[in-house]
Amino acid sequence: MMSVLRVALICLSVLILLTLGCSKSTDPTEPDTSSDDRSTAETISIPDKPSGPSSGEVGESLEYTTGGASSNLDHPIVYRFVWGDGTSSAWNSTPRASRAYATAGTFEVFAEARCADHPHVGAARSECLSVTIGASTHTVSVPTTPTGATFGSVNQTYTYNTGGAVCSHGHAVQFRFTWGVWPPSDWSNAPAADYAWAAAGTYMVRAQARCTDQTGIESDWSEFLTVVIQ
Repeated sequence: MMSVLRVALICLSVLILLTLGCSKSTDPTEPDTSSDDRSTAETISIPDKPSGPSSGEVGESLEYTTGGASSNLDHPIVYRFVWGDGTSSAWNSTPRASRAYATAGTFEVFAEARCADHPHVGAARSECLSVTIGASTHTVSVPTTPTGATFGSVNQTYTYNTGGAVCSHGHAVQFRFTWGVWPPSDWSNAPAADYAWAAAGTYMVRAQARCTDQTGIESDWSEFLTVVIQ
C-alpha cells in the first residue's frame, strides 16, 4: 500500500514540473520581458548665458550669441532669445540673433533651447544678461547745399551734387534730393543725382542724408539751391 502511494506522489510531482516547464514560452518571436525595454527619456541641457553688448541706444542693432545646449539622445538643438521687452527671436539652429530696442530701459535677456525633433522637450532657461538701453544719440549731420545749374530749360537734364554728411556712429551715409516737386529722388550711395523739370518755374533743390546701417536715422534737409527753369 505504501509503495502504491509513493508511486502516486512521484507521478504527481513529475506532472507539476512538466506543467511549470511548459508555461515558459519557447517561441523566439515573443518579446523577452526579462529586461527593461522602456525608452530613455530625452533631456536638454541648459544653454549658455547670452554674450553680447550690455548697453546700447534706442534703435541700435545689438547681436547676441549663446550655445552649449545638447540632447542626451544626440538630437539637433534649436535656440531662441527672450529680449525682456515682451518679444523673442524665432527658434533657430544658429545660436545667434540681433535686437534693436524701441524704448530706453534695462532688459533681462536669456536664452532657451529645445529639441529640434521634439519641440515639447526643452531645457530650463539660461542665466540672464542685463542690457541697459539709453536714449539714442545716433545722428547724421546735414549735407551741404546742392551745387549745379541755377538756370535751365524744360525737359533738359541737370546734375546736382552734395556731400559733407557724417554719421555719428561712423557708418556710411546715403543721399537723396528733393526738386521742389514731389517725389524726391531715390536714396543713393552717390552724393549726386540727375533731374529734368517738366514745366517752367522756380524750384528749390535740397539734399538729405541717412545712415546706411540704420536707415531710420536721417538728417534734416539742407539749405536750398534756387533753380529757374524756362
